[in-house]
Amino acid sequence: MTRFLRFISDKFLAKRLDFRVRLFNVLAMAGMTIGIMMSVLGVFTDAGFWNILVNLIAAVLAYCLLYYSYKSGKYQQCYMFTTIIIFLIFFPVLFFTSGGYHSGMPSFFVFAVLFTVFMLEGKKMIVMAVIEMLVYIGICLAAYAYPQSVRFFQTEQELLTDIIIGFSSVSLALGVTLYIHFRMYNKQQRELEAARVEALRLSKAKSNFLANMSHEIRTPINVMLGMNEVIIRERGSERVRDYSLNIQNAGKTLLALIDNILDMSKIESGKLEIVSENYQTADLIDDLAMIGMERVGRHGIGFKVQADESLPCGLTGDFLHIKQVVVNFLSNAAKYTEQGGVTLSFAQKPGKAQDEILLCVSVSDTGIGIKEENIPLLFDAFSRVSLPAHRNIEGTGLGLAIAKNFTDLMQGRIDVTSRLGHGSVFSVEIPQKVHNKMPLHKRTIMAKEEAAGEGSFIAPDGNVLVVDDSEENLLVVKSLLSRTLLRVDTAISGKECIKAVTKKRYHVILMDYMMPDMDGIDTLRALKEIPGFDTPVVALTANVVAGVKQTLLNAGFIKYLSKPIMWKDLEETLMGLLPADLITVNNRCAQNLIPLRSRISSRGMRLFTA
Repeated sequence: MTRFLRFISDKFLAKRLDFRVRLFNVLAMAGMTIGIMMSVLGVFTDAGFWNILVNLIAAVLAYCLLYYSYKSGKYQQCYMFTTIIIFLIFFPVLFFTSGGYHSGMPSFFVFAVLFTVFMLEGKKMIVMAVIEMLVYIGICLAAYAYPQSVRFFQTEQELLTDIIIGFSSVSLALGVTLYIHFRMYNKQQRELEAARVEALRLSKAKSNFLANMSHEIRTPINVMLGMNEVIIRERGSERVRDYSLNIQNAGKTLLALIDNILDMSKIESGKLEIVSENYQTADLIDDLAMIGMERVGRHGIGFKVQADESLPCGLTGDFLHIKQVVVNFLSNAAKYTEQGGVTLSFAQKPGKAQDEILLCVSVSDTGIGIKEENIPLLFDAFSRVSLPAHRNIEGTGLGLAIAKNFTDLMQGRIDVTSRLGHGSVFSVEIPQKVHNKMPLHKRTIMAKEEAAGEGSFIAPDGNVLVVDDSEENLLVVKSLLSRTLLRVDTAISGKECIKAVTKKRYHVILMDYMMPDMDGIDTLRALKEIPGFDTPVVALTANVVAGVKQTLLNAGFIKYLSKPIMWKDLEETLMGLLPADLITVNNRCAQNLIPLRSRISSRGMRLFTA
C-alpha cells in the first residue's frame, strides 16, 4: 500500500508538475473514486440500472482522462473534455435518473462549477462556468415543469441516503482537493519565501563581492596609471613615451570593462540613480569630442564633429549618463570601422513642454554594418553579433545594453540604422530641460588638452594630508601633486591621520575609504570631534558600487573621487577647496583649449570628410 501511494505521489503529485496539473490529477482521482462509490452504493439504495451505469461510465472516463493526460501532457484538452462530456452531459443524465433536485445531485453541480473555475483560465473559464450554471438551472426548471421526466426515489429513506451520500462525497472530494490545494500553495509560498531570502542573501553577497573586487582591482590600476602618468611627465625618449601611452590606453580599456560590469550590476539591482543637473552644452560637446578623438584615434581613422548652432547653451539633465551612452556608441563605431571615419553629430527636436527639447546625438561610421535581423540583438547583455568573424574585438558585450538601460531611465529613445558593409548610425534622443536659451554661436569645436606636461596651478604654501593604507597609493598621489608644489604629508592609517591633524593645520585632507581598523567614515567622525576642526575632507575610494558615493557624502565628506585617480580631477578638486589666496594659476593653462581640427592634425590622423 505504501509503495502504491508513493507511486501515485511521484507520478501525479510531484513538485516538478505544474500546480494546475497536480490539481487536475487530484480532482480526476476524486471523480473516479466518487463514481465507483456512487455505483456501489447505488446497488444498496436501489438507484436503478441507468444510474449505476452512468456512475460507472463517469468513473471510467475519469480514469481515462487521468491516464491520457499523464501520457500525452495535453491537460487543457482534458480540462475541456471533462467540462463538456462529464459536467454538461453525464451530470444532467444522472440528474434525471437519480431523483432530480430531490436528491444529492445538486451537490455535484457545485463540484462541477468549482472544478471549471479551478482548471480553466481567462474568458474560457468564465464562459464555461456560466454555461454550466445555465444548464443546471435549466434542468432544474425542466424537472419542475415536467416531473414525469425524472426518476424519483420511492421512499424517504432512499432519498435521505442519496442526499447524505451526495453532499458527503462532494464535501469529501472538495475537502481533500482544497486541503491538497492549500497545502501545495502554502508549501510553494514557503519555498518562494525561502528563495526570496536566499536571493537577498546572494544579492548582498554579490554586492560585497563587487565592492571587494572593485577595490582590489582598482587599487593596482590606480598605481599603474598613476606611476605611468609620472613616466609620461618625465618626457624621456619618444619610444618610452609611446610605450607609456600604450600602457595608459590599455589601463583605460581595462577600467572601462570593470565600469561596464559594475554598471550592469547597478541596473540589475535597481540601484542606478538618474541625477538631473544644470550643465553647459558646449562642455558636453567638448568632452565627447575629446573622448571620440581618443577612441577613434587609436584605430587611425578620421573623426568629425558636427553641432547644430541653434542648440541652447545651457541644459538640465543627467550629464554623466548621457556621456556614457554616447561613449558606448563611439567605442563601438571605432572598433568596427577599419576604413573611412566616424562622425559625431549634435542636434535638437522640439520637446513636449515649452522649456524642453529633445537632445539628439548620433554617431555614424563607415564600418562593417549590421544585418537587419541582428539589430534587435544589439542591446542584449553579453551579446555580440557576428562573433566568429570578430573574435579580436575587445569588450564585454555590455556597452550597448547599458546604453539602452540608461536611455530608458532618462525617458529617451535609441535608434539604429545600418547597412551591411556600408556602416551604421546609432542615435539617441533624450528630453532635456533648457535653463539657458542662448544659442551656440558658430564655433570650432573645442576639446580640453590632455597633454600630460601641462600643469593647472601651483600652491607652495598649501598643506595637504593624504591618508591611505597603501604605500603605493600614497606615492601615486604625491607624484601626481608634485608639480603643484603643495606641501604633501602622508598617513598610513586613520589613527596616524588623527595624530597628524592634532599637530598641524591642513587646508585639505584626501582620505581613503576602505582602511583596516578605522575606515574613512570612522576616521572622519573622530576628526569632527577635535575642537575647531573645519578642514574639508575628500574621499578617495576604489569601491564604486551603487550607494557608496551617497553614503560617503552623507557621512560628511566634501567630495568623492574614485580610483584610479585622474590628475585633472584631483587638481580641479583641490583648486576648488584650497584658499584662493594660496593658488597661483599656471600661465600655460591658457593653452589648455585648442581647436579640435588642429589636435587631430597634430596627432597624425587624417580628418574624415563625408
